[in-house]
Amino acid sequence: MGLGTDSDVEKLIRIAKKAGCQVIVSGSNHLKWYSPEVDGKRKLLTTSSLTFRDKRRINRIKKVLRSIDIEI
Repeated sequence: MGLGTDSDVEKLIRIAKKAGCQVIVSGSNHLKWYSPEVDGKRKLLTTSSLTFRDKRRINRIKKVLRSIDIEI
C-alpha cells in the first residue's frame, strides 16, 4: 500500500478494501475509513499515523470493521 503505516494497519486496510470499504489518506497523517454504503459514503472513523502502533487504536479499527460484518 505504501501509506507509511505499520504492518498491522496495512493488513486491516487490505481486508477493508477487499470488503468494499475505502481508506483515504487525508492531510499529512490521517486515514479516513468509509463503509461500502450504496447511498453514498458513511464515515467509519479517522485515524492518525501518530497512533498507528497503539494497540488500542488497532483494536478500535477491528471493532468498527466487525460492526459492519467484515471478518478480521
